[in-house]
Amino acid sequence: DCSCRGDDAGFAHLSCLVSYADSKTRDLIDNGDTSGEGKLIEPWVECPHCRQNYQRQVALDMANSLLSFIDENYPGSEVRKFGGLG
Repeated sequence: DCSCRGDDAGFAHLSCLVSYADSKTRDLIDNGDTSGEGKLIEPWVECPHCRQNYQRQVALDMANSLLSFIDENYPGSEVRKFGGLG
């Protein structure tokens, strides 16, 4: 749920959104670009096209996916401290 409108906007599989956010966050962490918590959390909370925060069920599903991503890929890491995750 975001503000995207038009023939090819507004409908994306949750798995595709998670895959995008996973890739973007991995790139930031692996490149040491953790200069701010917003940068790491952004792909999980904001549509990359319209820049509006996800709403309702999509927001909840993305938040749960973010927690799973951190637990699976960076357990015990300082990354958990970003955005109050740790």
